[in-house]
Amino acid sequence: MTRMFNPPHPGAMVAEELDSLGMSAREFARYIGVAPSSVTRI
Repeated sequence: MTRMFNPPHPGAMVAEELDSLGMSAREFARYIGVAPSSVTRI
């Protein structure tokens, strides 16, 4: 039987990257040109 892989949640990955960049979700949303709620929903 194969083992099930439990991938990380996409939001956790985004939060980790934003933290390493020292950027908030609101700043990132402005940078990519989307509404802040679009980023925070991830």
